[in-house]
Amino acid sequence: MTGAGSALPVAFAMEDEFMGGLKEEDGEPTFVEPGIDPQVEELDLQRQLERVRRPDDPIPLTSLAQNLEGAASVSFVLTDDNWHDLVFEDGLIEKGLRPSARWHFGVDLIEGTVERITLGTVVTQVQIQYQQDQNVRVTLTMLYGDEVGGDSDEANEFDPTDVERPAKSDVFASHSTSLEIDDAAVETYLQSAGLTISNLARFRRGAGFHPVDAVPGAVEPDLSTNATFTESDRRDIAYGGSTPATMLDEIDATLEFDRDDGSDPIAYDLEVKPDNYAWNDLVQADTDLGEDINWHVSHVEAV
Repeated sequence: MTGAGSALPVAFAMEDEFMGGLKEEDGEPTFVEPGIDPQVEELDLQRQLERVRRPDDPIPLTSLAQNLEGAASVSFVLTDDNWHDLVFEDGLIEKGLRPSARWHFGVDLIEGTVERITLGTVVTQVQIQYQQDQNVRVTLTMLYGDEVGGDSDEANEFDPTDVERPAKSDVFASHSTSLEIDDAAVETYLQSAGLTISNLARFRRGAGFHPVDAVPGAVEPDLSTNATFTESDRRDIAYGGSTPATMLDEIDATLEFDRDDGSDPIAYDLEVKPDNYAWNDLVQADTDLGEDINWHVSHVEAV
């Protein structure tokens, strides 16, 4: 049976090539836990069966497996930027092949340890989420090209005692967040902010079961913000001026997370323009008027 504390460390190591060997440092691969309080929200092996039928029988004759791939989703409290290697290259999202990793998942049972190791794992979406009065949280949505178990050579390369794990002092709490849009600070009454980058990767395939590699999709970065309404400036930005404008101006924005001691901040420089602008809770006696804005992002850089 499973219970609290029965899972192995949720850790990844960067691959040297897609579904291949691992990058090494001093002759050894490095497995890292991406953050504190990791949660595996999905780990789904998909065989994409296709039914085969005979014309004189309503019941399928059999089902044949087509492509093999899997889906995984891992979320965690932000502690550092080690997971940036899964998303960015030198702080940017570049054309060409996407970075891939090997992820290790496992659970200790009374009967023994069960492991699932995903190969050729690429991030398709990342979300960095601030919520007032909650720790900053990151969610990675991923696809993988293959998986192996605890009796594999890949399992022998993993030692849970060697995993690099963040310290509790590394956590970015909600009060570590700052957001600046158009040279104006937003965090005074900021309730939530989420930077989401979608379509980061897609598989390319041939005649085999497994994907050959991964390349960028039609990448879509978005920023969502909710703050207590204090001024009309951002409504004017969304409208585009005294009359509606076709080409709204890009606005510089920075989403930043700082620890109390000021060490190793994590920041994202953005260029944004509002896609929609909304008020909520306008007539609520015990609730502040909220300002919801969804922003299209045309440039994102991890700095």
